[in-house]
Amino acid sequence: MSLKKTSVLCILISTILLISCDKTQEFNTTMTGSNSHKLNTSENDFQKSWTGKPYWIRLENNLVFKIPAQFTAFWILKDHPEIILSESRPASVPLVIALGFSMFMPNFQGYTADNFLNEFDENEIKVLSIEPASGASTEPGAPGSYPPNQFYRLQKYGVIDPSKFEDKYGLRCYDEKPFDKDMGPIQICYGMRDASLDEYIPLRVYMPPYSVNAKFPIMQTTYFTKKYGGLEITWRAHAKHFSHWKEIDSQISKYIDQWNMTEDSHVSR
Repeated sequence: MSLKKTSVLCILISTILLISCDKTQEFNTTMTGSNSHKLNTSENDFQKSWTGKPYWIRLENNLVFKIPAQFTAFWILKDHPEIILSESRPASVPLVIALGFSMFMPNFQGYTADNFLNEFDENEIKVLSIEPASGASTEPGAPGSYPPNQFYRLQKYGVIDPSKFEDKYGLRCYDEKPFDKDMGPIQICYGMRDASLDEYIPLRVYMPPYSVNAKFPIMQTTYFTKKYGGLEITWRAHAKHFSHWKEIDSQISKYIDQWNMTEDSHVSR
């Protein structure tokens, strides 16, 4: 495949699924960008940095969250006076663009003195972004992260062949048209994520046998949910946890519910 065609296909995938398909960005970000804070640390540093205090934030749709310290980069937050770390609700909660956090397989716990030291942790689930999103993306053919529209565009632009698929772990998986064969096989898997809301998920997964060039093979998704008036959620994990995608996604939803401290009933559900 020519370089031009490769670039066009990569752009299509990035535009439709709202995730990076560029191997330099994807793997360098996964391996070093999100975990570089763990370099040159020790267990003693963990104890010195530990605050034990939750992190309060407010999204642009006025959702308020109280995030337990162990799920946050507390060693960084403690050095920023504009960040509010408090057990009790502050008088004014800082506004942020998006919420993010980390949790770890298999029990979805947060950072500990053990995993804090891991530079490349295959058990880390990175919730990269939870942010308000407009329900306008649910209109037929609308751009954005509404999964049925994403799936339609994947077919329309030839990223997948809808007639060729295999079922895996409750999802229907399609071979992604390769834009870089050096990165090994990739599938885009699609299916129901929440039957109670009639909501779906597109999951892009690096498949075994993993290429030597895929140094940290991941699965990643960005999707719209109607919860709380509309949210766009992006998370990623090591591809070896593919069989547990449902538990991972469900746990993210549970934490969003548990940490929601919004008092306004119009935006709290």
